[in-house]
Amino acid sequence: MNKAITISLVSALSGIGFLFFPVASAFAQTPVSYSQGSGLSDPNARVNNALCRLSLIGGCSGTTTATATANGTTDSGTREPAKQSGGLFAAIFGSSASGSNTKKSSAQISITLVRVPGKAEVYQIIGGKKHLVPTSEIFASYGFTVEMVQDISAKQLAKYPRVKLFNVDGDKSGIVYYFTEAGTVRPVMNEKVLSSYGDTRDEIVTINQKEFNYYPRNHFVFVETPVISRDIYQLVEGTKRYVTPMALRRLKLNQTEISPINIAELDEYVPAQPIIF
Repeated sequence: MNKAITISLVSALSGIGFLFFPVASAFAQTPVSYSQGSGLSDPNARVNNALCRLSLIGGCSGTTTATATANGTTDSGTREPAKQSGGLFAAIFGSSASGSNTKKSSAQISITLVRVPGKAEVYQIIGGKKHLVPTSEIFASYGFTVEMVQDISAKQLAKYPRVKLFNVDGDKSGIVYYFTEAGTVRPVMNEKVLSSYGDTRDEIVTINQKEFNYYPRNHFVFVETPVISRDIYQLVEGTKRYVTPMALRRLKLNQTEISPINIAELDEYVPAQPIIF
């Protein structure tokens, strides 16, 4: 798998200067495979719609788009501060790309870097799936260069499903993680959970430790399939803690912090003391 390579930001920016552009949205990784005309082609909207139907969040009149950064929580149910990004380089990716645009890891996995003209986000295309490069520092940590980035149309990019599963380079535990549609991550408990979503190990990509450290953790979930439930749980080190409505109001969670899961995944967590207040 691809091994992280640290490169100098000075050389990557030579002749250009430190020109930043805004942080890429966490929702740029969302899939585009929902049926047309459903009104829920944006997975963000799908989650919002489900939570609104359960009266778990406010501001549900009309269509809402969440832009807040997802936060994790501590064991006690208190919220951790959101991670902030250093941003990518708009001026760099606004320039024309030339030369090779494909990088191969030691395992000969082809990675193509693309961006839509006029857009800030740069994606890796790995094994027929797209994965957002979240910051300039992470871009540099893989040894990527500006010359590797090529233009792609929005229509072409939309044809690629998002990367959902990953492990971390050098992590001997072998833990597989899931990228949620809100840009947060949580561990996949076991093979049973993996297969319950129709996923396979062939879909797992490897990211470096720097990128892994960037992502907020997904701690709060609700069951969406087979039957949607209004119960919210906090997932903590293999346990699940029911969050009472009173505690939910105190925590003031937003829709980016609560992700849908199936009942098979929830059942793999051991019940623990609920969060009452």
